[in-house]
Amino acid sequence: MVVVSAIAAVLAGLLASAAAQPVNPGCFEACSIGQDLAVVAIAVVALLWLAAILAMAWRLRAHAALPVISALAAAVFVAVMAGLDTSLWATPASFDSPIFIFDQLILVLALGVQLPAIWRLAASSTPAGVGRPAAYVAVLTTLLVAIAFVALGTTPFDPGPQVQYVAYLVFSADVAILAAASWRRAGPERIGLALLGGAALFYAVVGSYYEISPLDSTPILLAATPIMALGWLWIGVAWSRAPQASTA
Repeated sequence: MVVVSAIAAVLAGLLASAAAQPVNPGCFEACSIGQDLAVVAIAVVALLWLAAILAMAWRLRAHAALPVISALAAAVFVAVMAGLDTSLWATPASFDSPIFIFDQLILVLALGVQLPAIWRLAASSTPAGVGRPAAYVAVLTTLLVAIAFVALGTTPFDPGPQVQYVAYLVFSADVAILAAASWRRAGPERIGLALLGGAALFYAVVGSYYEISPLDSTPILLAATPIMALGWLWIGVAWSRAPQASTA
């Protein structure tokens, strides 16, 4: 995992430098094609990295350190997502920039890296019948978010972002259910579960209301994402101090 992540990070860094190159002011047609191709290449590298990481995670799902790494990585990716969401809200012109594409890409990555940690929450859920279906829902919604990003378009006028948003609402509700179901058997991570579950439930409920009545939306929904990141951070640190033996 470390080698694959390092290679992906180097490639993404090189491509990011290409994407950040200024456009020739004397150009009049297809002026940013190089930068656009670099953005597409970054997305390809990121998605391939996620697929490789999840494949390895599934093979190593019984390893105690895996959900710890997953929870800490989730904290980072969700925090980055919160920053991009805030940037888009603060500067509406960003919707016509690569930031909007990266915001959709980081959502795919943020959901994907949460899956091993979600598998552990599912394994400790009570009643036992809740965990497995919830884990399936998490995987399916993550897959739907990825498909929407790849196949349904990434501009504000395409269905992709809307499908991603609805799938993320379902994912958030699912995480809230898992946080509640794993509460009884939790230890020091309970505070993190409260932060994560509460923020995820808030996002699912308020976000669903905004989906029905978009004219009533306010930036209050932005507060939920950093709280979810903090919840994953707390959970990851707590698990690292008292890891369990298996998530299978």
